[in-house]
This record gives sequence, C-alpha cells and structure tokens, in this order.
Amino acid sequence: MEEDDVIVMIEATSRATWRPYHKQKLVLIFSAMRHFAEELKEKGYIVDYHEADSFQDAWDDHFTRYEPEEIHYTAVTDAAMEKKLQQFGQKHKLVEHSDVPLFYLTKQEAVDTIGSTPWRMDRFYRQMRKRFDVLLEDGKPRGGKWSFDADNRQPPKDRLTFPAPIHFRPDAITKEVIQKVETDFADHPGDITPFVWPVTRSEARRALARFVEARLETFGPYQDAMLSDNQNMSHSLLSAAINIGLLTPDEVVQAAVASDAPLASVEGFVRQLLGCANICAPSMWRRCRVMNRSTRSSMSAICRATSGTLRQTCTVSIKV
Repeated sequence: MEEDDVIVMIEATSRATWRPYHKQKLVLIFSAMRHFAEELKEKGYIVDYHEADSFQDAWDDHFTRYEPEEIHYTAVTDAAMEKKLQQFGQKHKLVEHSDVPLFYLTKQEAVDTIGSTPWRMDRFYRQMRKRFDVLLEDGKPRGGKWSFDADNRQPPKDRLTFPAPIHFRPDAITKEVIQKVETDFADHPGDITPFVWPVTRSEARRALARFVEARLETFGPYQDAMLSDNQNMSHSLLSAAINIGLLTPDEVVQAAVASDAPLASVEGFVRQLLGCANICAPSMWRRCRVMNRSTRSSMSAICRATSGTLRQTCTVSIKV
C-alpha cells in the first residue's frame, strides 16, 4: 500500500440479510471488522468505515468523497459479491490480488491441483503435503503413512474429560455490535449469548496456542466422536478465526506440526486444514462452471468456507 491509499470497509445491512445468518456470525464479522479498522487506524492507515443500508449506498458515498482511480481487492469466493464487484468494474478500474493467505492455493492453482473428476481427497491431500513439505522426512510421510485416520476414530469413553478451550469476554466494541444485532437482526436464528469467539488477531493467536499446547493431543483420537453434554470436546474452535483471516491456515498447520502432540493427532488435524478445507472450494468452483446462476448461488452457500470473510468481502484497498 502507498501512503495516500484509503481502505474502505462496509457494514451493509442488506448484505447481512442475503441469508438467515446466525446472530453470532453477524456479531463475529461486524466486531472483527470494527476491531480491524481500529488497528489499521492506530498504524496510520486511512480507513473509510461505513454502516449503511446497502453496499451500493456506501460505495456511492465513498466515491463521491474520495474519487479513487482504481479499486484493489483480494480474490473473492462469494459468487454474489464477485458479481457486484464486476458491476463496479464497468465504471472503475479493478485490480485483483490473488495471493491472499486464506487458502494455501490461489483460485486457479486450486482448480488445477484437484484435476479432473472423480475428485479424491486422498490424492489431493498427498499433493498438498508434498508441495508444502508438511510432515515429510526425506520426501516420505512422517511415521511411514500418509493418514492415521484409523487412529482418529475412537469412541469416547465414560467420564472422558477434555481441557477447556479459551473463551473471550466481549469488550466495548463487541457489546455495541451485540446490541446492534439484537435490534436490527432480531428475526435471525440463534442465541447471541454467550459470545466467546476471538475477534482480533491477538485473541486468535491465544486461542491457537491454547489448542496446540493443551487440547491437540486429545483432538486426534476423538475427532469424529460427538458427546451430547460436551459439544466442544477437543475441537480447535479455530475455524471462524481462520475463515475471517485472523489466522492463516499455514500458521495453524505449522503450530500443530511443531507441537509435542502425538503424530496421529497432529496428522489428523493437518488433514482437516491442508486437505478437506482446501479441496472444498475448488470443487465448488469447478462445478460452478457448468451450473446455472441459482444453483451456483446455492452451491456457494453450501461449500464456501469463507462466507463473510473479513479481508475478502468487507475490506477493499483504494488507491487515490
């Protein structure tokens, strides 16, 4: 970024009602956006933050005041948002940046990597391990095999306990957002409290450290198990932080690999991020090429791992 660049961030009520988003998801996105805006301002960046009825209203106001020469944005995985940006591109120069850290691969790299159908997660996962040198020794899988899935399917035992995850208390910004969501999105599903998710990078890094140090060991054996009286078990609870860019998949994988947890637990966790999370999006993109618009929108809702992503759908760098 250059000194006179402006970052525009938009809380659009209409965008938040495209689908019946859970109230806690709305709080998470809006709170993370507002915290991120404050962090940017503290670092000296110019931020044009909007709370608007529609995305278009905010854009019109921004362009009237700043008259940007071009719009810089990161690769968008949301079909509706991509269409909206293309509309802006008819009047303004768009510059896409595909090297975003929310996935290991760019959109085109991901599509190329999964190859032709039938798509196989095992094949894709091995390619990713090799490409990014994860859990390899002399080019071969650590421990002698690519997957320890057979060790990750243990049933939970009686009186089994798990180390508790770290929870975060809402600060003044988050409390303000909670009030907004309760008022403006009262008909959306879900209970808004307790809200315990990380909304800043520093909080997300603390959550990652807690998982790796205390909970990864027991994640592996029981990662496919469910308990009616313990929803969290030893799951990382980091997906939301990864999906909105507070953590990158790579730093999470590297933290797990560097831990002292058993190899079966580490590999089982790595498989979810390096394999499952990264094959879902390109599978959807490939299918979108042959689907009509309404089906594509539905597929996006089902498969896209980054709905409402902070740095993908809410933050755009403007060069003036």
